[in-house]
Amino acid sequence: MTPENNGTIVHSNVMRLTFAAHGIHRSGGMEKAACEVLHRMSNSGWDISVIANRCDLEGVHFERVALPKRPAVLACMLFELKAQRLLTSRDLGLTASIGAAAGPVHVVTAQFCHAAFSAKVAPSRGRGYLGREIQKMVQTKFCYDERRVYRHSKLRRVIAVSKGTASEIAEFYGVNPSIIRVVPNGVDTNCFRPASGDERTQLRARLNLPSDLMLGCFVGGDWGRKGLSDAIEALPFASDTGLIVVGRGDETHYRELAKNCDVANRVWFVGSTRQPQDYLRACDVYVFPSRYEAFSLSCIEAAACGLPLVVTAINGVTELVEDGIDGYFVEPQAQAIGARLVMLRDDQSLRMRMSNAIAAKGAMHDWDTIAIEYAKAYAAIN
Repeated sequence: MTPENNGTIVHSNVMRLTFAAHGIHRSGGMEKAACEVLHRMSNSGWDISVIANRCDLEGVHFERVALPKRPAVLACMLFELKAQRLLTSRDLGLTASIGAAAGPVHVVTAQFCHAAFSAKVAPSRGRGYLGREIQKMVQTKFCYDERRVYRHSKLRRVIAVSKGTASEIAEFYGVNPSIIRVVPNGVDTNCFRPASGDERTQLRARLNLPSDLMLGCFVGGDWGRKGLSDAIEALPFASDTGLIVVGRGDETHYRELAKNCDVANRVWFVGSTRQPQDYLRACDVYVFPSRYEAFSLSCIEAAACGLPLVVTAINGVTELVEDGIDGYFVEPQAQAIGARLVMLRDDQSLRMRMSNAIAAKGAMHDWDTIAIEYAKAYAAIN
């Protein structure tokens, strides 16, 4: 495929794709999703090139873009400038990126919508007046970048990870719904799968987790947006229930919160891990009262592990969870979350029914299937 100056694409026999993103690796959310898809497309005959600061894929053409680690906004700006220079300086076939990371491209994977996030969540972010003002400026910059990319004449396809995100892209940026295709995030079902009773017991022993509590799990970063405080504050309303926190954040602040709630002995911060599936499979329920998501990768992985989801009604999970059947939708309030945890704690048969139901749905999101849908979305562009 060769891009012409007017942005149209001429097909050739070789399926070529150049993908630009800050990182392509199996840590994090959107980076992991891109890594899984591109890995499978490369193995199925696509000629893949990657422009990124970090790429853990083998068998692709990789051009590294050096970036400073801090501040993040500067790194984003530099990456866009450098990536766009590379994308426009040579014949790279079909070009794609995650969001507005690389400036105008043919295909954008929408793993977030900053305009929707700004409208729903961002005004409350940041500590103190200065923190909130900085957050507003950052969000204004991100919204401007997305608007420019989504309204550019070069754009041919948007791949949104949920119906909700697709609607937001159309609503906030005026993208024609006819060029938007919904392809959800996926899961490696070889790693993320339900544990038997014996396996769960062995995992808890190996991970030094208690055997006498119902355990909830929370996975992710950006703990403020994803509602970790609500999950911790729910524990006083659900005795004999613990919470495993996987990921990085302001651990000092949240440890203090757990102490103030008198539940410090029921919250375990385990940091980042390359094997989050071990903690998910060792737990009984997934707790994720996030304020905004496009389609949480950790929710799909928890589902594939058979954990009933106690979640807010955010993008993606509203398409995954059927309330009262394989999980519960809750308001981001401690007492509401605690009440659902108590129901699951006290009714093992309910927990098992929900576990079986959500595991079946999780298995339907295997990355092999998802990658095929991505390849179809790319190949159909004309």
